[in-house]
Amino acid sequence: MIDDRPKQNQNQQESTNISISPNVEAEQALIACMLIEPEKTVPEIMSKLTAGDFQSEVTKTCFNKISYLFKTNQPIDTITVISNLPTEYRTLVVGMVEALPGVSSFKKYIQLVIQSRKRIRAYESVTELQAKLMEGSSIEECQESAIKISESLSADKADECVSAKDGILNFYKQYQEGKRKQYITTGIAKIDKYTYMNKGDFVIIGARPSAGKTAITLQMALHMAKTHRVAYFSLETSAEKLYDRAISNFAHVSFRNIKNGLVGEESALEWQKIATASSAFSNLDLFIVPASGYTVSKIESKAVELGAEVIFVDYLSLVKARGKDRFEQVTNISMGLHNLAQQRKIMVVALSQLSRNGVNEPSMSDLRESGQCENDADIIMLLHNTAPNEESADRILTIAKNKEGQVGQIRLAFEGDYQKFYERENYDYAD
Repeated sequence: MIDDRPKQNQNQQESTNISISPNVEAEQALIACMLIEPEKTVPEIMSKLTAGDFQSEVTKTCFNKISYLFKTNQPIDTITVISNLPTEYRTLVVGMVEALPGVSSFKKYIQLVIQSRKRIRAYESVTELQAKLMEGSSIEECQESAIKISESLSADKADECVSAKDGILNFYKQYQEGKRKQYITTGIAKIDKYTYMNKGDFVIIGARPSAGKTAITLQMALHMAKTHRVAYFSLETSAEKLYDRAISNFAHVSFRNIKNGLVGEESALEWQKIATASSAFSNLDLFIVPASGYTVSKIESKAVELGAEVIFVDYLSLVKARGKDRFEQVTNISMGLHNLAQQRKIMVVALSQLSRNGVNEPSMSDLRESGQCENDADIIMLLHNTAPNEESADRILTIAKNKEGQVGQIRLAFEGDYQKFYERENYDYAD
């Protein structure tokens, strides 16, 4: 092939003595394939690559010209592409076509260009991270660069597709021998019956202050941690205080007595309950992360480090984010958590503080500061205290949005002194 390699930056070479060379031969072979058999190759190549994937100016220029001709339904061949190109480009393009052994390997050439692009972008991210470390940038900024490195080398999920044939075969495979789909359950039967939660879902649980959203999500986290790795990111409450609540719920020990130091006549019995529950509690795959000041990127980095399958974020609007106002900041947080769930295949449960105004049952319009949350979430549940002045009053849990199931209401009893929710018996799910 023609020597059309881009020149390396001299300063970069002197500082690192390392360079990542693009696969110009594969780029040239792809352009030649597009010129020789455009009907066969152009649609697939354009679906997989963009001009930014080409490192050589000649191949990039040719790709842009071919893209224009394709989109405007004009003939694609060597003459139509090299017309109006500089003379030196014309010679190179003709040489590419003459040197191509055949178009049968064009799919392999696509993969070679993609792999080259991944290596170069990863190297650029490594260089960026190295510069930030040397300059003394914040750990948060360094973490964002580290995530870029991983993303540069990850598979291109957006390019994947599944044919109808593969779809039906996968369907049969999932249900063969009577196997049922496995979902992530909350431990509250009616929620599990109607929601079908799974990895990759973005779930929002909203409530007004003191309605019990932290208590109900801790109860869910304790249940999920029996079978999945769970990380609970607390942006407001210390890990010690959350474990007080968690132990109260799990061991069925008075939360009031825990806060008072477990002293008095009842303490011996309650210490016995804690001792009995200790082994099972210790085996939970649960991590509470004090996350004050965390960004979405930092949450993602920690979740990946822990190998979390489910994360809770308590609560959404306390996550740090860029934006000119609070509306834009919360919008960016919601979109970031949604992308985290989908790209990392982690179930994300974000708590949202609803407006203090009003005593009626809340609706999705009460989600504070951004309508993006309503758009991004797969499931939205709203918790309402039926008697705000009574700690152990019943709660109404409204499933307000549910992409794969029903919406409606569930009535829950709440034992405040044990931080525990139960379904009300003989209370039908209200659709």
